[in-house]
Amino acid sequence: MLRNLDRSQADLLAAMNAVGDLAQLPQDWDSYGSRQIQTSAIRQALEILQMANLQHIPMPFVVPVPGGGVQLEWRLEGRELELEVQPDRTIAYLRVDENDIDEEGVVPKDQPSAILEHIQWVAAQTTTEAPF
Repeated sequence: MLRNLDRSQADLLAAMNAVGDLAQLPQDWDSYGSRQIQTSAIRQALEILQMANLQHIPMPFVVPVPGGGVQLEWRLEGRELELEVQPDRTIAYLRVDENDIDEEGVVPKDQPSAILEHIQWVAAQTTTEAPF
């Protein structure tokens, strides 16, 4: 159990560092005139990582988004979730299930629990128990 906890914390730290590293990207980092990654998007992405860690799922792939945002991407056992955090703290999502049925939209700003619902959805088929 301690080993799993240590790994979970190490994975969270690595993901948080990846988000933090995005702050170092310069203006025009994509050669298309994109803004630097904004602090507000970084803070929101870090909060989402902490939510995901509490659900005991693998940490997402972290990528910059043109316009100054951060995207978090999970691909777990046939399910995909992308959360795109914009500088104004708008969070767009894309969910794709094992049947390639997708759903996309925007998380209402007055319903932060909806972020957790998306994370729980992608984690629904993921098991975290270690084999004996």
